[in-house]
Amino acid sequence: LILSLQHLHQHDIVYRDLKPENILLDANGHIALCDFGLSKANLTQNDTTNTFCGTTEYLAPEVLLDEQGYTKMVDFWSLGVLVFEMCCGWSPFYAEDTQQMYKNIAFGKVRFPRDALSTEGRNFVKGLLNRNPKHR
Repeated sequence: LILSLQHLHQHDIVYRDLKPENILLDANGHIALCDFGLSKANLTQNDTTNTFCGTTEYLAPEVLLDEQGYTKMVDFWSLGVLVFEMCCGWSPFYAEDTQQMYKNIAFGKVRFPRDALSTEGRNFVKGLLNRNPKHR
């Protein structure tokens, strides 16, 4: 997944919809991303975009809060949510109510189960879920 995002970003594409439903696995265990409908091309390293799009559980806080726009770093936030889900079995910010989920994404604390991840794994996920996109 990381290599897929790196490839897209090197070609100035922000994916904006990383979630389990958009990850395909072939018979050899190779991963492919599908559904590029929300992707945006020609977004260079320092460019920003403002379109409010993506799947609620995987939205980065800057999509919700930053009037100045957001960068390709939103894809790494989504990766952090996805890795957390794969390791822990639930979404770190999920709420039945969409507005509450937005608040959780913007301000909520990530709670790791005791034995779900090693220290390195926790640090990796925490880095991806850093609310400051410059520190992801």
